[in-house]
Amino acid sequence: QDMSRKLNTADFYNSVTHNVVIRSTKVNPPAPIMINIKFGNNPSNIIVNFDSTTDMGTSILSSLQFKCTDIFNIFKGSEKATCLFRTTQQLVISIAGADSNGDLPNVGDNIILKSNTIRPNKCPRSGPGNPCLYNIATTLQLKTSDKPIVPIVAISTSAEIGECSNIIMDPSNSNGNGGRDWTNIKWSIEILDGGLEKDGSGISQTKLTSINTNLNTLNQNTKKMAIIDNNLLIAPTTYKIALSLTNFLGQTTNSFVKVFKNSVSKQPSVSIVGSQSVKLLRENDVELNALGTIPVCPGAPVTEGLDVLIYTWAIWGTVNGKM
Repeated sequence: QDMSRKLNTADFYNSVTHNVVIRSTKVNPPAPIMINIKFGNNPSNIIVNFDSTTDMGTSILSSLQFKCTDIFNIFKGSEKATCLFRTTQQLVISIAGADSNGDLPNVGDNIILKSNTIRPNKCPRSGPGNPCLYNIATTLQLKTSDKPIVPIVAISTSAEIGECSNIIMDPSNSNGNGGRDWTNIKWSIEILDGGLEKDGSGISQTKLTSINTNLNTLNQNTKKMAIIDNNLLIAPTTYKIALSLTNFLGQTTNSFVKVFKNSVSKQPSVSIVGSQSVKLLRENDVELNALGTIPVCPGAPVTEGLDVLIYTWAIWGTVNGKM
């Protein structure tokens, strides 16, 4: 029997409504039902919830930790997966690695709970006419986490380069892929200012198309440098280069850098390695690493000895978003 009771408290509180189910001890409870299945905040775990307390599979399982295929049909990642009842209403699937064919579970996969594997936690009645009912087979789609990992896009590059320099970008400090390959990596480039050829005409669309094609063909991971060849660039021009990363949980983050290509030969290039935005506790030190280079331009004067870079650091703070 379902009963609802409305509890009215003092005026400064909101009223609360809660459904209470009262069952007779003369009747066994219905079989538990798998009601949702989703990735945990740690994406190597999958959380399975039931609508009522279960016997945790004790009628067919020898231990609380077991092979997931004892109660589930085979699913992506099930070869190395283990299951553990965290409570009588919640089970955790731990994914230890990919199957032999490389498969791992993904959002939208169908997960099937076998029938006759789970019963109620307690069945007070026994004997003929009082069965302790097993569950029926249930199929649910795997959902994303309540708090999914969000990608962090980190592009290290020089803010200004010389006329004969390539644009070199390092996205290797990007993270948030959940230990898997990115499901989507997309680069794009546009001109914010300048971009005129020597004859005064605008940059060839063919060059921009070539840059976009090369970026998205040659850089489908974030483990190596992405390079835009100098032959496809024009000086003086300000370029905006954007990178979009999507992880297997369906979360996408976009970020961009601006690079000014000037008309100066042997213009030093310098970048601060890592993400442009870093979150730290007050007790942590801030550690920054800079990488500088001096290009060698065809036809530029060559001086004796080695070129030497002198690094000068400066720091600014913000108050209410203003320098």
